[in-house]
Amino acid sequence: MNILEDEDENPDLTTICTKSFTLTAEITELLKKVPSRTVTDILIQHFFSDANWIYEMVYPTTFIERYNAWWSGTRQSVDDLEFAALLLRLCSYSAQFLPSQNYTADTILGISLSTIREDCNATAIALSRSSMIADGPSSLTRIHELFYRACYLKNEGEMKESWNILSKAIRDAHELGLHLNLQKGNGRITSEYELEMGKRTYWNLWLWDKYGSPFLHCTLRSAAFCYGNGVDGIKRIRPRTRITFQKENKSIC
Repeated sequence: MNILEDEDENPDLTTICTKSFTLTAEITELLKKVPSRTVTDILIQHFFSDANWIYEMVYPTTFIERYNAWWSGTRQSVDDLEFAALLLRLCSYSAQFLPSQNYTADTILGISLSTIREDCNATAIALSRSSMIADGPSSLTRIHELFYRACYLKNEGEMKESWNILSKAIRDAHELGLHLNLQKGNGRITSEYELEMGKRTYWNLWLWDKYGSPFLHCTLRSAAFCYGNGVDGIKRIRPRTRITFQKENKSIC
């Protein structure tokens, strides 16, 4: 089944905040640079079939619900803007895995993969640096964009810059409280889905930090990992949704 046509209902979407903003000329121009839906469909389909398994930080059902809503909506909230940045980031990251065995061409609709990759990367950065996002509170969507930007840079051989972006993702995760043993309804964690994905997100950040720091001779950035939890907190926040999520994925991939 094509996951981009999945219409399964996801009640957790009702918890997404809709902070409105005034659409500026700069933001309008940036949104115009998002590739056509045909291009993003191919790249997002490829991301979930060939790339998402590496970190499993993006839950397909929820993402596709938001993806379809984003393309059919007016895009007039900060959440829409953050999602646009994440969409572009995943497209640029997915393009790094192409051509592949299942997609052997080096173009999409006549546009070279390198052009798509570089343009999506540049536009995602520009959107994430806009005051609408940069000056706002942290969110899982924003942390995911930063994480996959670090992945993108690592794949490009830019290890130092990748590490700098990772540190920003960790700071945002701390601001959101992902390093704590949070309960649903605590702060901006408003659903069971956000609680579980928050655990998975921070575990990936911690693993990158833990095992990458010695390689780059850097200080562990996620020192607050144990704040309020003690050493045992490491076990408590490990993502316990892996089996459940993989079982659900079988029905939509």
